[in-house]
Amino acid sequence: MNEEEQVLAILRIGAETTYYLLRGSVEGILHLIRYLKALEKNNLLSGKELKNFNSFLKATEGNFQLLNIPTENEEKLEEMRRAFKETGVTYMVLPNLNPNDGMTQIAYYTPHTMKVEAWYRNFCLKELAGGEHSRTDLKNLTEGHTSIVNIPWNKDLELLKEDFDKLQINYAILPDLNVGDGYVQIQYADADAGKVRGWYEAFQKDFLKAGHWIDSFKPMSEEAYMNTGKMDVQEYIDTAPKEMKERIEKEGQENPQVFPEAPEAWKSQPKTTADPRYLQLANRPGYLEITINQSLVKQVEDRGVAGELFLSRIPGTSGAEELNLMLPRKDVFTTDDGKTFVTFLEANKIYHTFQSDLRHRGPEIVGHKLYQEHYAAVNRQLRKVRGILPTPAHTVPKI
Repeated sequence: MNEEEQVLAILRIGAETTYYLLRGSVEGILHLIRYLKALEKNNLLSGKELKNFNSFLKATEGNFQLLNIPTENEEKLEEMRRAFKETGVTYMVLPNLNPNDGMTQIAYYTPHTMKVEAWYRNFCLKELAGGEHSRTDLKNLTEGHTSIVNIPWNKDLELLKEDFDKLQINYAILPDLNVGDGYVQIQYADADAGKVRGWYEAFQKDFLKAGHWIDSFKPMSEEAYMNTGKMDVQEYIDTAPKEMKERIEKEGQENPQVFPEAPEAWKSQPKTTADPRYLQLANRPGYLEITINQSLVKQVEDRGVAGELFLSRIPGTSGAEELNLMLPRKDVFTTDDGKTFVTFLEANKIYHTFQSDLRHRGPEIVGHKLYQEHYAAVNRQLRKVRGILPTPAHTVPKI
């Protein structure tokens, strides 16, 4: 039995007694093993890391979550190891694909989530990136009356600090748990909420004038902030520097590695909105939830881990004006007993559309306009039929 068959056997043992909603799919786990093996073959990893991951996989039966830790400091990581040992957390530190980026990734056994999150909350809120106050001082000053705001920011952080200092806002900058996502989180005193809102709305106007989408102002929960540190297999792989990715991609093209398919019974299991991946995307800044009726689905294709496609007609287009949208199948979920699909658009991403023959491209449309012009009304109608109120997840200002 080769390594890949052993992996499937491990996962099958768990699936015979209960159906696991894995954070990464079976294909995702195999994809990660393939990537680690390619790194090992290119002398970018020792055999120890892959052996450790296989041992972890056996111990958890594939039921694990990945998490970003905002430090590479060995003393702090040792404190984490001691804390996890004391509380009995099953985990492993993943190979660091991008040393010196200030981040470390771990995988932990999903049933131990509460223990990990308790430690993670305390750790993250000690690690401040700066600000007028330390978080402890801010909490003491306000008797715990603070809130968090999520701000899209790709400029020098000092400019943001200058703005808040001029407005005499009591604040602290929280650690970035998802480096590269273009957002920064600020904790501020509730007494200064009016100043923060005023600054944000002025900032929003400038953003909208430039043709970019931005969330309306609303406080971010501490739980939502913590969830920005969670990641899936592909996001972990994406932490690797460009040179490493290109080297591994070339290796894959020259020496394609064949992996056994996941059991058909597993592949046919549709992911629902109860899947942890759905909850992760629903809380992600800049992601807009859309619903797609089954009648609009044109094609679903399986082309391996990186090529699972979901093609559907865009609402409000038909005949000679028909346009179709292709999205990754891994981010499509079902609701209403499989009658409706739910997925997400990235607000500022440019999407390619396809004409009815699927051979010719249609216009390129930015995500927030695609949402406003074609999906927002559908979402409202579905909620009306269900008799539920719209969720406050992400509102879309008109541009």
